[in-house]
Amino acid sequence: SLAMYLSSTYQSLNVTSSDATQPPVHDKTRILKAMSTGAMHALWPQLVFGAMYRHAGSAHALYTHMAFAFVVTGLAIVAGMIAIGDSTTNTGGASGAPPAKPSTSSSARRWLALLGYAIVLCVGLQFILGWAAFATHSGREAASIGEALVRTAHQANGAALLGLTTALALLARQAWRAAGKPGRGHVSA
Repeated sequence: SLAMYLSSTYQSLNVTSSDATQPPVHDKTRILKAMSTGAMHALWPQLVFGAMYRHAGSAHALYTHMAFAFVVTGLAIVAGMIAIGDSTTNTGGASGAPPAKPSTSSSARRWLALLGYAIVLCVGLQFILGWAAFATHSGREAASIGEALVRTAHQANGAALLGLTTALALLARQAWRAAGKPGRGHVSA
């Protein structure tokens, strides 16, 4: 979060310093903001269920973690695909002219796309690692180095996924605010 807040891309979208003539950074910033925030928040209970299984051996936590993986995977892939797809959309006028301030918009679009690609890749790998950890599962303690490596890779990749979705949610929120699209009756802070 701190790295994203302090980044030049995030700062360039500062709502108080941007003028009203700046074009929207992203065509679907509201949807992206909602999906990326949903993915970020869905990762927290997913992390808790995984930790409950890893440290307490709760079978209920394991099966809940496995079932909830479909929710997290769906939200993360949709958020990533929106970030990828709309980041390549031309935000210029009807004639296809480039935006008035390409440096700010192109930097944010580039970072949205990079985060989108990283999230789609990371969530796909996480899903595969999760099923590999389940397939090689032999009890609470890893029976082999290979099993320990798969479990550890699943946990580390999950941490990376949480960081990436947090960065995407923060950047999407700032892009949404910079685009001048606060929700109905919502006072943005």
